[in-house]
Amino acid sequence: MTPSPYIRADLAPRVSLRSILTRDRGGGAGHEEGWHADPFGRHEARWMSDGTPTGRVRDGDVESYDAPPDEEPSPTS
Repeated sequence: MTPSPYIRADLAPRVSLRSILTRDRGGGAGHEEGWHADPFGRHEARWMSDGTPTGRVRDGDVESYDAPPDEEPSPTS
């Protein structure tokens, strides 16, 4: 397959099909699905499921698991 001369793969955003299919569809606050800034400040991003933080975390391109702490999320600025 010949690469398209119009799209440079090295400049294309890294977006997974899962993130496209699970984005918030306007359901409002509390219904977020997908990667969001970690509300606990421990990682760059944390997977939210129906607005609830899960143990899936991401730092750069590395995904791992870190159970959400028992503490309340940090207030956003």
